[in-house]
Amino acid sequence: MSQKKNINVNDVPDHYKDKEEFYKVFTERLADIQEFPGEYRFKFVLTNKADVLSQFKEIFGEDAKYSIKESSSAKYVSVTIVKNVRDAGAVAFYYKEAEKIEGVMML
Repeated sequence: MSQKKNINVNDVPDHYKDKEEFYKVFTERLADIQEFPGEYRFKFVLTNKADVLSQFKEIFGEDAKYSIKESSSAKYVSVTIVKNVRDAGAVAFYYKEAEKIEGVMML
């Protein structure tokens, strides 16, 4: 088992020249702190609409575990997805695909 690094939030830049740079840094940092292969928990918030789950299932597949919770006003939903992934690059891939969903916010 490899030794994982402790990363201080102050060491992670909050601005990037483009999405490619963001995902490169994200993938590197995630590989430093997360064990792979294994389960990864994805979290999203978006406007509540009828086809929310189907959009995520197209990306993450039927083998993922899904949890959806409406906000108290039912205007928004939070979606938690747990999926086995092979490495940090796969996590970045799923985030890139999910960001194509209209109105999605990734947490």
